[in-house]
Amino acid sequence: MRKWTLENKLLSILFLSTILICIYGLNLPLLGLDSSQYAELSRQMTETGSYLEIYLDGKDYLDKPPLLFWLSSFSFSIFGVSEFAFRFPSFIFSLIAAFGTFLIGKELYNKRVGIYASLMLLTSIAFFMINVDVRTDTILIGAITFAIAKLIQYKNHKKWIDLILGFFFIGIAMCSKGPLGLMIPLIAIGTHLIFKKELKLLLDWKLLVGFAITFITLIPLLSGLYNQWDLHPEKTLYGVNNISGVKFFLWDQSFGRITGSNPFVNNMKEVQTNDPFYFVHTLLWAFLPWTILGFSQLFKNIYSKIKGVKLNEYYTLGAIVIPIFMLSFSSYKLPHYIFICLPFLSVLASENILSEKLKIWKKAVHILPILIFSLFSILICAYSFPTSEILQWLIILIMLTCFVFFIMKKQNSVSFFVLISCISILFHLNMYTHFYPKLLSFDSAIKAGKKINSLQQENTISYDSNRTDQQWETLSYSLEFYSKNINEMYFTLEQLEDFRNKNLWVYTSEKEMLKLKKHGWIKEKITYDYIATSKINISFFIPEKRKKIVEKKYLIKI
Repeated sequence: MRKWTLENKLLSILFLSTILICIYGLNLPLLGLDSSQYAELSRQMTETGSYLEIYLDGKDYLDKPPLLFWLSSFSFSIFGVSEFAFRFPSFIFSLIAAFGTFLIGKELYNKRVGIYASLMLLTSIAFFMINVDVRTDTILIGAITFAIAKLIQYKNHKKWIDLILGFFFIGIAMCSKGPLGLMIPLIAIGTHLIFKKELKLLLDWKLLVGFAITFITLIPLLSGLYNQWDLHPEKTLYGVNNISGVKFFLWDQSFGRITGSNPFVNNMKEVQTNDPFYFVHTLLWAFLPWTILGFSQLFKNIYSKIKGVKLNEYYTLGAIVIPIFMLSFSSYKLPHYIFICLPFLSVLASENILSEKLKIWKKAVHILPILIFSLFSILICAYSFPTSEILQWLIILIMLTCFVFFIMKKQNSVSFFVLISCISILFHLNMYTHFYPKLLSFDSAIKAGKKINSLQQENTISYDSNRTDQQWETLSYSLEFYSKNINEMYFTLEQLEDFRNKNLWVYTSEKEMLKLKKHGWIKEKITYDYIATSKINISFFIPEKRKKIVEKKYLIKI
C-alpha cells in the first residue's frame, strides 16, 4: 500500500505539472498559418454573430467544419479575444482525450494501465504541440477517444448513458473534422467485433437510437451548410460553382483528400507527398519519448495475431493500423492527420511497460530519446539562442540529473516511467519558455498587428504585387487577429493611391518597400525581421545561417 501511495503521488505530480505547463502555453502568440486563420475566423464570428453560415473576411468560407470556431467564439465571448481564449476549448478536448485514454486502458486492461496510458499521451511531443499549434484535430482526438471509450463501456455494461455519450461525441467529432469522426470509431469497434466473432452485437436495436443522436448533433452544421451553399448554386469558390455544402462535408472535406477528388485542396496548395511511410515516421517522432514502447507492443500484437494467438482486444489494432493504411493513400499529408492514433498507441505502450518486469533492453533503447531531449535543450540555450536566464539552466540541470539517475540507478517500471516523463515535461517547459518565444519573435505579422491595433487604425492594409486575390495565402491572419481588423490586400501602386496622406500604415515586403521609397511615398517606416515560422529548417538553429534566411517586413506610413 505504501509503495502504491508513493507511486500515486508521483503520477499526480506529473499530471499537474503537465497541465500547468500547457496552461502557460495557452498564452503564447499564435503559431502557424492555420492556427492564426482559425483564431481570426472565430474572432470575426464573435463580431458578426453569424454562426451557422461561416464567413472569413466577408467571404464565404468552406473548408473545416465549424465546431472549433463555435467553441473559440464562445470562449472569446467569456474571456475576451486573446490567445488563451482561442486555445482554451481545444485544451479542454485534449484533457478529454487523456481521460478517454484512461477509460480505454482501464476497460480493456486495468486501472493502472489506464493511468499510465493517459500520462503517456499527456507527455508526448504531439500533445504539447497540439495545445500550442491549435487545429481542428485536437477536438477530433478528444471526441473520438472519448466516444470509443464510452462505446466500449456500453458493449461491456449495457448502460444507456454510455451509448448516449458515445454517439453524441461521434457527432461532436464529425462537427470538428467531418466523416472521419464516424469512421475511426466504426473501424476500431468493427475490428474488435470481427476478430472476436461478435458481429451479432450489431443487431442491438439501441444502436439505431445512437445513430439518431449523432444525426441530431449534426443538424446545426448541416442546416448551415445547406442554407449557405446548396440553396445558392450561383456561388463560386476557387473557380468552382454549383457547390453542395452538405456533399463537401460528407465527402470532399475528408475522403476527397484521400481520393484526390477534392477540388479545393488543389487550389489551396496543401502539402503533397507520395511517401507511403509518411505517417509512420510522423508517429515515430510525435509519440516520443514512448515510441519504442508503443510500436514494439503493436508489432508484438500483430505478430501474435499472425501466429494465431488470440489477443485480449483488437480495438487498438484497428484504431492504429487501418487509419495509417487508409490515410497513406492520400497525396495530401500533414503530421496532425495521424495524431488520432496516439491515444491507442498510449494504451499499448502502457500495457507494454506494466505487463512484465522491466527488461534491460527497454531501458537501454530509451537512453536515446531522453538524450536527444537533453542535448536539444542545451543546444537551444547555449548555441542557437544563448541565454543567461537562471530558469532555463535550472531546467537543463534537473533534466541532466534525471538522465544520470536513469543511467546509473537500477529501475523498476515506476521509476523508469517517472524519470522519462520528467525529462519530457522539462524539455517542453524549456520549449514553451524559451524556444517558442524566440521562434515567434520572427513572425513580423504579430508585431505589426499589435502596432496597428495600438494606432487604432480602422483597416489593416497589405501590399504585395507578386500575388493575386485568388490566392488564399495572400492574407496574413496573424496581422488581422492582432490588429483586430480585416486585412485589405492591394496589388498595385494605383490601388494604394487613394490611401496616401490619410495617416494609414501599410504592411509589406522589402521589394514593395523599395517601390514605395522610389515614388517618395514613405513618411515613416518600422522594420521587422521575418522568417516563415511554420517552415523552419536546420538553418534556423545555426546563428550564422539564420542571419542569411531572415527577410525584412515593413510597416509603412504613406
